[in-house]
Amino acid sequence: MPRAPDLAPEEKDRAEKLMAQGERQLQQGSIVLAREFFRRAADIGFAPAAIRLASTYDLGELSRLGAKGVVPDRAEAKKWYERAAQGGNRKAMHNLAVLYADGSGIGQNYVEAAKWFKQGADYGVTDSQYNLAVLYERGMGLDKNPTEAAKWFAIAAGQGDGDAARKLETLKQTMNPVELANALQGAKAYQAKPIDPAANEVPAFPG
Repeated sequence: MPRAPDLAPEEKDRAEKLMAQGERQLQQGSIVLAREFFRRAADIGFAPAAIRLASTYDLGELSRLGAKGVVPDRAEAKKWYERAAQGGNRKAMHNLAVLYADGSGIGQNYVEAAKWFKQGADYGVTDSQYNLAVLYERGMGLDKNPTEAAKWFAIAAGQGDGDAARKLETLKQTMNPVELANALQGAKAYQAKPIDPAANEVPAFPG
């Protein structure tokens, strides 16, 4: 199970202070300086800083930040998402999978995408559950399996994903009763793995 390294109290305190400085730089629009603070915190082993650093290289995340004139770098985004994912950050698991599925700048790899969507799905990330179901449905990166596809669509639908619910209803029409029963039983038995708070929870920083 991926998990954050155990940091000594003084290391954690230093990492949180560095990340706070990075957040302030980000709020002021200085991506370059923010990256430096996030990198220093990530090098200590603080997974939330690694995913924050990755987001400053990710085109999609930069668009959400409203950053202009900043050149994205998918290879750097992959590097730091992977660091955060290996440290137990579930959002990083999902974002890393998205990069592999898209492939721009790093090479498309559905096997790796499926691997990381599965990790995110196991930890309760609804978008990962939906995307994993799609890969099972289409046989991309893993063997085509309508039972597993229906199971993960049902799990995502249970978390309020309307698209997953509609995909499940469509898929049901192509499945035999045994496949469907197994899928729904698997969805009912699903329990998300507990997340590691040290890798996923970012402390509130003073403004």
